[in-house]
Amino acid sequence: MSYFLEAADSIVRELNEAPGDRFTRRLNTVQRIFDPHRELPELTRLRVDVVIGDRKTQPISRSLKQNRLRVDIAFRQHVDGEPESDQERKQLDGLVSFVEEVEEFFSNPPRRLKYAAFAVWHETDLVYPYLPGQLDKKRQFTSLLRLTYLVATT
Repeated sequence: MSYFLEAADSIVRELNEAPGDRFTRRLNTVQRIFDPHRELPELTRLRVDVVIGDRKTQPISRSLKQNRLRVDIAFRQHVDGEPESDQERKQLDGLVSFVEEVEEFFSNPPRRLKYAAFAVWHETDLVYPYLPGQLDKKRQFTSLLRLTYLVATT
């Protein structure tokens, strides 16, 4: 298996194996495939997808290369309540807080992946705390967290 897939698989396993009290929400599904066309009725519960992002490679010596791997974690759920209502705000606050918990889980303290120890954490980017367009048009909370790891290869 490629080190890129191993890193994504490690993120999936670590999220699935997190102790029950680690997050304020239980993860229902964590997958490696992101389906942006999934219909809203299927998103009544929080859906978390782990997706391989891009890779950038550059030399670091005559015989070694540094690979920067990006892995995206997408969070999606149908939002209840009327737009701008207290119910909507409470649900969105909880979802954004959960995304921040996952961000902290992988980056504080900085660490290697448990099942892909060759991957060293480099940075975390909360690309979209939530997408307002998805919320307005589809009543769907969508957030994207990007994890970047460095891997040295020959």
